[in-house]
Amino acid sequence: NLTYISVSSIFAAQRAGIHVCYFVSDVWLSQWESDSWVAQWNGEVEFSRRLLLSPFRLLLNLLGLLPKGMLDLRHVQFASEYLKRTTLTAGKPVENAKVFHWGVDVAQFRCLEKTSAPKRLLYVGQLIASKGISTALDAFKLIVEQPRYRGLRLTVVGGPDYNSQVGRLISTMGIEQYVHLMGQKPREELPRIYREHDILVFPSLWEAA
Repeated sequence: NLTYISVSSIFAAQRAGIHVCYFVSDVWLSQWESDSWVAQWNGEVEFSRRLLLSPFRLLLNLLGLLPKGMLDLRHVQFASEYLKRTTLTAGKPVENAKVFHWGVDVAQFRCLEKTSAPKRLLYVGQLIASKGISTALDAFKLIVEQPRYRGLRLTVVGGPDYNSQVGRLISTMGIEQYVHLMGQKPREELPRIYREHDILVFPSLWEAA
């Protein structure tokens, strides 16, 4: 996922003759030209700024550090069909790319038979908008407002909760007594946490097909 990492690192690898293989789990490849560093040095800025950057551009070019050309996309794999379709629609040459969905170790994360009514719900993931945490909280609030479901509890595992936004949202909704924020947990603790709950909530806003 190069959403927050400059694509210029790939150009550096290509110039050095290093073989590059992509496993893409985000939409960044469909819009890689919008990378701020690449745009900076390839004429995607206003004329006055381009003029100011000219000496530095010449120096970077002499040093072989200027990101230019096209990405070599002969070896690309996607985490979903949606990501491949999005990249193809954007005009990128990934027709022959393979799709390998994320795998789950079913021996470690076993599905257990429950003998009683489910009471403990679980959310595991980053506390960011695209993961749908606010959607999960909205839905949970609607449920526990019904008297017969007030015995339900929601555990939220993940983070970081930037500026305590999720914590404030829970407080604003008035559901603090029903929601437990556990914060980030080491991966080795997750199998136990999963087993202690009845329902996994997966409210991600991404298309996953």
